[in-house]
Amino acid sequence: MLWQFYASLNRQVRTAIETEDVGEKRQNVAVCIILATTLVEAFLNIFFRVVVGEQGFSQFREKVMDDLDRRASLEYKIKEWPQLVFGQSIDFSKGIGQDFIALKDTRNWLMHFTSTYETVVVDNITVHGLADISRHEALDGAHATRALETAEAVIAEIIRLRGVPPENIPYHLQSWLGRLPF
Repeated sequence: MLWQFYASLNRQVRTAIETEDVGEKRQNVAVCIILATTLVEAFLNIFFRVVVGEQGFSQFREKVMDDLDRRASLEYKIKEWPQLVFGQSIDFSKGIGQDFIALKDTRNWLMHFTSTYETVVVDNITVHGLADISRHEALDGAHATRALETAEAVIAEIIRLRGVPPENIPYHLQSWLGRLPF
């Protein structure tokens, strides 16, 4: 499934970048953001299920499996599981950790959009019930590329926390995502 999500995300990024129509571009970028976040969550679910089955990490199996059964949130899993299993966590105050939180927050804004019901008065005309969609209107091709890069980087960081040497991470990304190491 990870290879499928990753291939779909790459294809969607290309489509988002190549699309000329601004409205279609924003729609494609929104899908990239949603899919990139989904890729990370699917990776966490599968990766940690595998890791806690290994000798040396089996003491965490029950906790991870319980979290999967109760459908723990993405934020919980990415913040808790690396610390629990590897004794290390991602720094969410800067770098890739901060980038991932921003990606997840944008995904959440898109997925859980609610109208602000703003009122605008222009001359003698009052309009009630307007929604602020400025975050959606700001989406462009760079956001699609950044979503892909952020997903790859946060997955690489989880692999690094697992103890994989930096020079071997590209090969692990190939194994987990189908991302070629060049």
